[in-house]
Amino acid sequence: MAMFIAVGVVIFGIAVISGAIYVDVSRQKKRKKRYENGEMTDEEREEYENKLKAKENLSNRYKIVKTMIVNSSQDSRKKASSSIARGAIGGAVLGPAGLVGGALSGKNKVTNTVTFLVEYGDGHRETKTVQTDTREFEKLCKYLEM
Repeated sequence: MAMFIAVGVVIFGIAVISGAIYVDVSRQKKRKKRYENGEMTDEEREEYENKLKAKENLSNRYKIVKTMIVNSSQDSRKKASSSIARGAIGGAVLGPAGLVGGALSGKNKVTNTVTFLVEYGDGHRETKTVQTDTREFEKLCKYLEM
C-alpha cells in the first residue's frame, strides 16, 4: 500500500514539474513572438535584450575556445590489495621469505595524466589535470592548438 502511495506521489511530482516547464516555455515563445512583431514597450524590449545578452554571455563562459598541453606525467604505484594477497600466499607456501617476495611482486598501477591550459569564450583561463583514459581528455584534445 505504501509503495502505491509513493509511486503516486512521484508521478504527481513529475506532472507538476512538467506542467511548470510547459508554462515557462509557452511564456518564452509568446515573449519572443511579441519581440519579433514589435509589440513590446521600450522597457520590455530592453529587458528582453538584456536577458538574451546575459544568456549568451553565460553560454560563452563555458565554451572552450582552445587548449594547450602544459604538463604530462606518469605515476606508478603498487596495488596494496595485490601486494597483500601475494604476500599472504607467499608466506603460506614459502614462509617469511615467500611473504617478502610475494609482497614485493604486487602489480603496478600506472596512471598517465596530462595538464591542459583551457581558454574559454569569455577570455578566462584555467588549468585542468585529467587522466589520459577518460572522456574529458578526449574532449580537451579536440581543442588543441596546433
